[in-house]
Amino acid sequence: MTIVLEDISEDRIYNQIVNMACDFVEEQLSFIKEPRKIIRTQNDYLKSLKKIRYDRSGCSKIFYIIIDDKIIGFEVAMIRYSKSKNYVYGEKPGIYIKPEYRGYKIDKKFIASILDQEVEKWFKQKNVTVQRINTLVNNTRQINVYKRMGYKEIKRRKGSVYFEKRISVDI
Repeated sequence: MTIVLEDISEDRIYNQIVNMACDFVEEQLSFIKEPRKIIRTQNDYLKSLKKIRYDRSGCSKIFYIIIDDKIIGFEVAMIRYSKSKNYVYGEKPGIYIKPEYRGYKIDKKFIASILDQEVEKWFKQKNVTVQRINTLVNNTRQINVYKRMGYKEIKRRKGSVYFEKRISVDI
């Protein structure tokens, strides 16, 4: 097993992540059943991935996990600034694990937890003390995964559930 931080400059790797991102968006929006919205959201998500691929600011990364030379999951992490609350936080637009690897454990840890820990380490290096993630309100499986990973629900808005988790930064 290998966990890689960002290095998606290779077209082969980037294309695998793009394909998985399409699966991720379709799965998330399958709860909504609005095909036009799925297409629009897929395009938006793919544009975001392209921006992250070429981001040189150091404020966004893509983490992915490889097993048997195949990318089986990824997580996007971004550092954001809240003007209204005047603080920096880490945003994670989602974790995607291929269905056949969900529930799969490595050293007694779920793959999603392993990715989450790597992203948290990166946030700590950047002195980020809060991380946020969200999912659709009727995606109970994902809601339960986030709760098991230590996230606390902070709000529900426009069909989404928003979670937050504090990070202790070593000083």
